[in-house]
Amino acid sequence: SSGINAEYGMIALGEDRRSKDSGHYCRLACKAAPQGLVWIVTDTRRESDIKWFQDSYHPTVPILTIRVEAELDVRSQRGWVWTDGVDNVTSECGLDSYTHDRVLNNDGRDISRQVQEVVEWAIKG
Repeated sequence: SSGINAEYGMIALGEDRRSKDSGHYCRLACKAAPQGLVWIVTDTRRESDIKWFQDSYHPTVPILTIRVEAELDVRSQRGWVWTDGVDNVTSECGLDSYTHDRVLNNDGRDISRQVQEVVEWAIKG
C-alpha cells in the first residue's frame, strides 16, 4: 500500500540523514524546544540518540531514560500490525536491548501510578 511505501521512504530518508550526522534530529528537537528545567524527549529510537543527549548535556543535566512497553497481543488489539522492513529495523527496535532507567508497562491498565513513581524518582534525581 502507499502508506507502507511512504513509511519505508521516511525510514530510508532518516537513516541517510543519520548516517551523515547522527545528531541531526536531536539538535532540531532541542532548537525548537522551549528552555526549561525539565525536557521530556519522546520517541528516541537509537542508542545514538541517547548518547547525543548524554554527550551534549550530561553531567550538567541529568538524563533519565524511560521505556514504555506493551505486549504484542495488546498492541495488536490496538490495531498494530507487524510490517516486515518497518518493525524489524533500527528505527523501531534500536533500543530493545538498551538498559533504561525505568520501564513502564502500558498493557491497558491504568498507568498513572507508574507515571507518578517516575515523576517522584525524577524529582529526586
